[in-house]
Amino acid sequence: DMDGFSAVGPMPWRPRAIANDRVALVGDAAGYCEPFTGEGMTWALASAEALAESLASVAPGDWDADRARKYAQLWKRSLAKRHSLCGAIAAALSRQRLAQWLVQAAASCPWVARRVVRQVNAT
Repeated sequence: DMDGFSAVGPMPWRPRAIANDRVALVGDAAGYCEPFTGEGMTWALASAEALAESLASVAPGDWDADRARKYAQLWKRSLAKRHSLCGAIAAALSRQRLAQWLVQAAASCPWVARRVVRQVNAT
């Protein structure tokens, strides 16, 4: 039964909170990052997994502020660091000179580039 189900697509801003006593945000709605590194679906599934974990052994309709805090903590533990890194990369790449320097640095030190990519896409 899908009564009461609602969804929101990508938002070009970050929410002040990813959950409250009435709603929980997952995927892009919980914090949109530039999808240039291909992590969007992984992060959507990871946030859904954190939400499911916060709902373990909860009766339908028993969502409350405590569950919202638990979900926010789980989301932060599993996704916040990767979102921050991806946001920093996106900000750097939006500046032409800095982007050129980063590309040159990655070319001369490919191990650094590989490590950054592994960190962004860590599961």
